[in-house]
Amino acid sequence: MAEQLSGERMSGFSLVDEKIVKNILSRLPALTFANAACVNKCWYKICSQILKRPKLASALSLNPSLHDAVKEVIEQVLSEPIRPHFAIACISKEFNLKVTHGLIIEKLGSRIPIITNVSSGIIGVDGIANELVEKKWETTSGPNIQESDTAETGLVLLVGFLPGLKIGTIPLFQPIQEPNTMVENFVMNILNYTAAVSDCAAPVGIIMFGDKTTDMKPIVAKMDCAIPEETIIVGDASADFIFRTGDNSLNQLLHSCCFQAVALVFARDRYKPEGSFSSLSNQMNLLQFREEDMFADLFIGVTKETQRTSDSGILTPGKSLYFYKVIGRGEYYFTVNGIGIKPGDSFLFYQSDSDTASSSCDNAFNKLLALKAELKSKNHFRLSNLADKDDKEEVLGGFIFSCYDRDQSFIEESFGDSYPFCDIFPTAPVAGLFCRGEIGRGPKSLMNEEYDDETCPRCCVHVYSTIYLVMSYLPPPLEGQSP
Repeated sequence: MAEQLSGERMSGFSLVDEKIVKNILSRLPALTFANAACVNKCWYKICSQILKRPKLASALSLNPSLHDAVKEVIEQVLSEPIRPHFAIACISKEFNLKVTHGLIIEKLGSRIPIITNVSSGIIGVDGIANELVEKKWETTSGPNIQESDTAETGLVLLVGFLPGLKIGTIPLFQPIQEPNTMVENFVMNILNYTAAVSDCAAPVGIIMFGDKTTDMKPIVAKMDCAIPEETIIVGDASADFIFRTGDNSLNQLLHSCCFQAVALVFARDRYKPEGSFSSLSNQMNLLQFREEDMFADLFIGVTKETQRTSDSGILTPGKSLYFYKVIGRGEYYFTVNGIGIKPGDSFLFYQSDSDTASSSCDNAFNKLLALKAELKSKNHFRLSNLADKDDKEEVLGGFIFSCYDRDQSFIEESFGDSYPFCDIFPTAPVAGLFCRGEIGRGPKSLMNEEYDDETCPRCCVHVYSTIYLVMSYLPPPLEGQSP
């Protein structure tokens, strides 16, 4: 009788080969996959193997109905196994910000950091048409426009699963005391969060959204000074955002406080195996001006002496470059938009130059191409020494921050802002937005060639630029190999 019962227990699906079960489970949508992981210990182990590597998913919808658009992008990003660790949504201003944010939280859950931002346009792959889209919205359209097929509506959603990283949202409160104190607290909160979850002194990367009424230049300058160069910092300096923390620590204050900025902080998890993390990198093409109305595109670049924290934690002298738009002029003066210029500051005028634009775009393309070649070379060596041929370095996806005021005359390609990334990594998920103030800072190896000289000033808040954030998976180093 015991032998008969044992035979019954081993019949049916339990007899299916583990490789077949893994193949079936890997094809399930995310919610069904999550339920399957709860069936038994064996299936949980298989599901953990399927999701042992980091993963990004993105989707875009131009559906004029908010509820339908949210449904479309959620279904797309959850169409394959993934356990969301964070989400970023960029929407048109015709969609209600709070309602959209609430719908996304309802679908993805309240236990992960989520940032929803009103942008001037979006970049991504339309899940319905399976086509790359770069969509800018007219600035003259108003928030009360009626829903129709011609309404300037849409959203793009990026969801990430990044084992080996801890991800948190750190806000910068609207100052009710000395502004400098609030900024210093903001930077310290970022570093304290990193120290609490990681063995590293600085985070791997930061994605920022600054309020459109706030001058982000002094804030980013303070971060550039206090946070080591190894930390990638990218973002939108002129945003309209709402956010939710994953631990509910600040969510009770979100409806009663105003925020100047929010930082999505990525820090290595001290309790995860070495190497199981995503590396963030950026590439930027700087100062791309049109050859049109000189006055409309005229900026001054002010150079200031600063200090920076090296990767070893030592303060070193440096120079920073700040751009101010010229908005008027008289016989003996220019009027610029912004504060912080002092008597004695040195500056240069910047105006349209298509050759600089073309060269900068080529430089971005070549650096991304070099990244691909580097990964290919490393994988050739690594896979020749491994039995697991899937354990390789790869690009997970990208996020693009592009200037709204750029136009198609810059570049001959039909998708001028996304083509450097999408041409080189055609299968990688991509999402992006158009903004009016692109934040981008990283190691010198990722900057444009003009910053190779130590004496050149460094710019962190750009104009007429595109910032490429490339997220890649770096597996644990081989035995006997340094990380």
